[in-house]
Amino acid sequence: MENRRPIKLHRAEELLKAPNHVEPLHLLEETSDESRALLSENEETLVSPPQASHKKYLFGAVSGLVVLYGVYLQYLYSQCTKEVFRIDEANKALSAGLNEIKTLLHQKSRKTDVADHLEGARIIHELTTPPYLKKGWNGEVVTGSSADLAINTVCTIGHCYSFNGSVGKIAIAFSDQKRISSIAILHPLFGNKKSAIKSFTLDAIFNNQETRVGEFEYELPGDPYQKYTFPPTTCTGLILRVKSNHGHKEYTCIYKIYAFEEW
Repeated sequence: MENRRPIKLHRAEELLKAPNHVEPLHLLEETSDESRALLSENEETLVSPPQASHKKYLFGAVSGLVVLYGVYLQYLYSQCTKEVFRIDEANKALSAGLNEIKTLLHQKSRKTDVADHLEGARIIHELTTPPYLKKGWNGEVVTGSSADLAINTVCTIGHCYSFNGSVGKIAIAFSDQKRISSIAILHPLFGNKKSAIKSFTLDAIFNNQETRVGEFEYELPGDPYQKYTFPPTTCTGLILRVKSNHGHKEYTCIYKIYAFEEW
């Protein structure tokens, strides 16, 4: 019996010592909470990278679209600016041309143009070369404007008297007897330079008689408006005979003829 006692005591001590290694309940609970937190963080770490990558992709795509849209708007702005500049330059050129014509018509001479239809002048058609005429291969007929345009103050592109070839004549009757000392020819810059008259003679009409006033030349290059003076001549009309033009073989154009009295 004495030999068994110590064994029982030894086991009791072991049983008593065993609880010393068991952690308290609250520590176990804290440890459990920390484990859950760590597990949750690990799960978030595992889940968050794909979401973040997706957001970065969307942000990059949207940013790229915004940049492309901005480049497109810049391109449109550049094209619009160029078009506005082109239109502005065209308007300036047109305005300059109109101002030039106004200057030529109203500022070159302060004298009254007695060869203007507003002053009672008219074309003597029986003494004037017929207007330009051309027949096409399909039978179509193309005609030019009559000589009446040569005594009209309106001078726009194509608004001129034209006749076939380089030789012709135009006769103008005044409203009454005049004493003429100069005439002028206008061929605007926008017209065909080769179709402008070159050499011509001028005859005065008085009592159904023709008197040679002089021979002149419309020079190119030169001022669109060119004036020619001669001794004062009493007459009721003039005949301008064209001897040549500046190289156009098909037709000749006369935009405006002026005649001025002696002051």
